[in-house]
Amino acid sequence: SNVYVIWSTSADQRTWDTTGFVLAPDVSITTPEAATIAHFGGDKVGVVWGNQNLIEYAFRFHRDGAPETDWSPKEVVDCCSTQGKVSDNHATLRAAPDGRLFLVAKDSIGSGHLHLYVRAVDGPWGQKTDIDSDPLTQATRPTLSLDVETSRAYVVYRNSTDGHTYISSTDMSNPGFGLRCIFLSHGTNATSTKQTVNSSTGLVAADSDTGQIFPARIDLPSAPASATSGVGTRSGSGPTGPASGLGLEERRLRVGVEARSAVAATMAGASPLDGTPTPGFEIIWPGRLSVSETPANDSQWWWLRGQGANTIVNLDAVMYDFAQYAFESFLWMPVGAGAAPTDETATGFLKFIRSCDNQPANISGGAQDGRATLVALLRYAIDAWTIEDALGEGQRLNGGVALSPEQVTWLLGWAATHVPGSEQPNSCAGL
Repeated sequence: SNVYVIWSTSADQRTWDTTGFVLAPDVSITTPEAATIAHFGGDKVGVVWGNQNLIEYAFRFHRDGAPETDWSPKEVVDCCSTQGKVSDNHATLRAAPDGRLFLVAKDSIGSGHLHLYVRAVDGPWGQKTDIDSDPLTQATRPTLSLDVETSRAYVVYRNSTDGHTYISSTDMSNPGFGLRCIFLSHGTNATSTKQTVNSSTGLVAADSDTGQIFPARIDLPSAPASATSGVGTRSGSGPTGPASGLGLEERRLRVGVEARSAVAATMAGASPLDGTPTPGFEIIWPGRLSVSETPANDSQWWWLRGQGANTIVNLDAVMYDFAQYAFESFLWMPVGAGAAPTDETATGFLKFIRSCDNQPANISGGAQDGRATLVALLRYAIDAWTIEDALGEGQRLNGGVALSPEQVTWLLGWAATHVPGSEQPNSCAGL
């Protein structure tokens, strides 16, 4: 798979060269990746992308007026950590007027961490700074805003551990994040403007939850922020790390977060709650996991999204455009009728399902016994059922028909090397 850049070819921006230019030809087709773009330095366009295949974040830029296919050599933003994979599929890029670039990107180490990277005017990329040092936090889905008047960078992000959207800030020249506070009490996929913010504009961001959009706004100081006048603290000016629940609420009131009433989101002219029910839909874990056949049309896809499913485990050999139905992520692991997954793909599947960031998930595939086999695995590996009961659950979900010999043999083999409940998560209550 490739990372492409495309461009408009007409003054009204309505005609585009969609053949484009390949920035990176070595991205895996089995993992979702993220790319983010920004104009910087007055005459350049830069792109950062994640590559979980090479375990890196990388960057290239194009100068205004140069041929569209003329891009700088690749700069590696981050790679090669001994702790694990530094890349994931969440990134946000902003440019300061002086030509510096600010990137917030997520890694795949443990439950995942968000880091700030800063590129000097002429490069290179500097050291990364952890945005939330609380070991219980599962920080994800960030959006970044810059206030150059006070030299502050603000990051709004979701904590999948408690479901809140938080905001934290740092000095742009001396990165070091202080106290976080609650920006919105629920929702995900926070978004804000690419333009710089200041005391006149305030900071406005919004996130979404079950087909609704929730905006909020904070006032920004007109002078350099201090421990009592802004969100968080300057590096060295006060305590760091997560505040207590009371402290968070006090700070939330102080900065004037104003969560608006929900506004129904409409996508492609239809509400996600509209549509035709997807055949075979069944809830496995309320609020966490469901299964269904592959939706046959747009109406069924929107109906499935309207049931609260945020991500898809796709068992079909065909890849679908999940983004057009507002699904946030996906895992592609083709499993045909009568077939069993490999141990490697099953391990990746369990990791995907266990992550709070991917919930609620839906296992979607045309092969009924394939879906049933994976649920049987979850019953054994996470719910700690006996293998006999897990096989019975698989048969029930397969319409009362026993799973294939290959599927039964594989499940028994898994049970022979893993104890029941060996994949139980440490968080995400309710599983």
